[in-house]
Amino acid sequence: GSGPDLAPALALHLGELGQALLADPSAAVRQGTGWALVQLSSLLPLPWGEDPPCLPLLSLASQALTGATDTAESGCRALTALTPHLAQPGAAPLLPQVLNHLLPLLLQAATLPSLLPPALAAVEDLASLGPPDSLLLSCISSLVGLLSLPYTGTCQAQLCSCLLSFLHLAQPSLLASQAERAASILLPLLHLPEVGEEALCCLGPVVEALGTSALPLLPSLLPTLHTAIQQEEPGPATAALGLLGDLYRALGVQLAPHSDPLLQGLLNRLASTGPQPALLLALTDAVLALGPHFSRYARALVDLMGQGIWPWDCDL
Repeated sequence: GSGPDLAPALALHLGELGQALLADPSAAVRQGTGWALVQLSSLLPLPWGEDPPCLPLLSLASQALTGATDTAESGCRALTALTPHLAQPGAAPLLPQVLNHLLPLLLQAATLPSLLPPALAAVEDLASLGPPDSLLLSCISSLVGLLSLPYTGTCQAQLCSCLLSFLHLAQPSLLASQAERAASILLPLLHLPEVGEEALCCLGPVVEALGTSALPLLPSLLPTLHTAIQQEEPGPATAALGLLGDLYRALGVQLAPHSDPLLQGLLNRLASTGPQPALLLALTDAVLALGPHFSRYARALVDLMGQGIWPWDCDL
């Protein structure tokens, strides 16, 4: 019960002693130090005053990332617990240093799969703090590179989820330098059952960054989108609808020659499921992008509205 009260003082002592303990040849000593690091990191109170008690633990966690596998896992878990502290003004300048230690660990996790889940969890939590642009681009580049490695479907889904948290932070102009490479790696993942939905979500910001340069992606992308839009399972369908809207915004009227099966799929889904938010947004993007080219579908849309599927009295 007194853990939170004692934690700041204990954190200072562990910071002084921990560097030598993490380098100890005894695995038991290293594991015990890692355990103490994780426990104290989770007990530190917020907010704190001018002397941040998290600083010794952040320094120790960064050192742990460069050590043996067992200490590296502890370092990742400690950083996850310390993420709220990094949001405090006194500790925020340490974010680049911490991420610069984590990125090489992600590459190391390619040969040590047990490291990947805790490392990704720590990186994804740190993304919420908004790293500077140069570091943001490094994170995206590292995660895209990892997606090209032969991980299991579950690991690739975790990588996509982590990548998406960084893609949402990047302005299209910043992401443009990585967009073509990211698209070439993400497209093959669409056909993997465990990864497809996450890959669709990641392609949205990538398409936005590519703009009209996304046109060469259509032969690979449109059959998958058409199939996903027809699925009853809401997750893949919602991801596909979001990406379709991104494509209409990026390509505009250039998508008109490819729109017949897509718009027919949207109208069929509207008839079967009713007006869902993601579906209405995709239709809106299509109308705005196609302009007069949408007129051939307008009658079918009006007929569906006349059948009473449109809830005029709701916010949608």
